[in-house]
Amino acid sequence: MISYIIPARNEVKYIQEPLESILTQNISEEKEIIVVDNGSTDGTGEYVSKNFSGVKVVYEKIPGINPAREKGFRESKGNIVIFVDADTKLPPNWTSRAVKVLRSSKNIVAVSGPYHFDDLTNPLHKILLWLAEVFVFVNAWISDRIFTWNTILKAGDMAIKREVLEKIGGFDPQFKFYREDVDTAKKLLKHGRVMYVWSLMVGSSARRFKKTGVVRQMWNYFFQHWMGILSDGPWKKKDDEPR
Repeated sequence: MISYIIPARNEVKYIQEPLESILTQNISEEKEIIVVDNGSTDGTGEYVSKNFSGVKVVYEKIPGINPAREKGFRESKGNIVIFVDADTKLPPNWTSRAVKVLRSSKNIVAVSGPYHFDDLTNPLHKILLWLAEVFVFVNAWISDRIFTWNTILKAGDMAIKREVLEKIGGFDPQFKFYREDVDTAKKLLKHGRVMYVWSLMVGSSARRFKKTGVVRQMWNYFFQHWMGILSDGPWKKKDDEPR
């Protein structure tokens, strides 16, 4: 079985697309979909229950992306667990490609891929974010192939082998927003390779870039990633940032 887990807080405007993209994945294996309502006040959980009868909705009161992921993980049964953000859209063949990579080697424990942002209208911003994704991919390729220590794991579209996620104790609830993906990658690397695959590109919303500013938000992600590599704990100042 393959489990899809979507952490969601106040995502009623966005969550339809990721759910529909999961339901139309080209796979023959049995699948389950779990939405973790992380304290929504806009009726996200109720909306999903009403409109997607085959989707399981669970609730996690502790705020933060990692507590929500951990809740979904513990409620799931799949031997491959896929985590999707509530504003992420998977192409039809995403799952089959991710599963193929994961099962191609016992040493590969997790995979993820880049984003493209369809809701950007500024051509310069599109170019900047495209170049950023290319930079991230090259960095991940060099880190994996040369140093065998790739910490780039895009948490909005990642697939992980259940047995390995169990070994690392799941997701650390200390991490509420930034650095949680780096923390997970560092722990997974003790058990195998974490791969960043260009063909696993997904659609995503650029809402945080629009809110904060493209250059500033790019810097935020870059800074937090490297600080996550150099330290083991969350950055308390930013842990309460909304998803």
